[in-house]
Amino acid sequence: MSAADTTTPAKVPPPRQAPPPPADELPRVRRPSGGAAIPWLLLAPCLLVLAAVMGYPLARLVTLSFQKFGQSQLWGFQPAESVGFDNFAKVLGDGEFWTVVLRTIVFTVGAVVFTMVIGMAIALLLQRVSGWLKVLINIVLVASWGMPVIVATTVFKWLFDSDYGVFNALLSKLPGVEMIGHNWFASGPEGLAVIMLLVVWGPCRSWSSPSARASPRCRRSWRRRPVWTGQAPGESSATSPCPSSSRSS
Repeated sequence: MSAADTTTPAKVPPPRQAPPPPADELPRVRRPSGGAAIPWLLLAPCLLVLAAVMGYPLARLVTLSFQKFGQSQLWGFQPAESVGFDNFAKVLGDGEFWTVVLRTIVFTVGAVVFTMVIGMAIALLLQRVSGWLKVLINIVLVASWGMPVIVATTVFKWLFDSDYGVFNALLSKLPGVEMIGHNWFASGPEGLAVIMLLVVWGPCRSWSSPSARASPRCRRSWRRRPVWTGQAPGESSATSPCPSSSRSS
């Protein structure tokens, strides 16, 4: 073997990069004069339209809340009279007002909770069904989501009709149940439940679709998540989801 074969090639150091120029020598970007006012000038037409469309009605509403404004004032026969906080005292002192407030809170919380629960259930269902069934469910969800409110209201009115409703006919098929002629809107809680179902029915698509896309990622990230058990390496624990296998010598 010759000496040339046993000689280790010398390592060539990488070329040094030139140091960056100081901040004083960097080229400065010239900003156009009045640059800070340009965005506000572009937003001015939109802000003016919002002020005209929303600002005036809100200001007028606040003014009317401190006045006595009846039919005579509406037709211009008499000027509006200022009554101070009498309107607020009359409304807040009415027991029916607080009943309506409680009903509104229950309706809002129930609609939000049911939307999240049903949407998550549909998202989990989409992960476990076959491909053609998943497409069919998505078509139904898109149809319900894109249906106008007026059309959806008409459909639900037909479903819960007292004489020819499909829901009453299906319940009447059960043994010992007779729902033909039952009016769901004659009772406050039953009518509110139907309206809540109508409200929940549409947004399920908006909640189930992102949840269906996010659930596989959550499962993969949870599987890769390290578990801290406070034990030494090599020890196994019955409570650890990923026990380490011990090697026998």
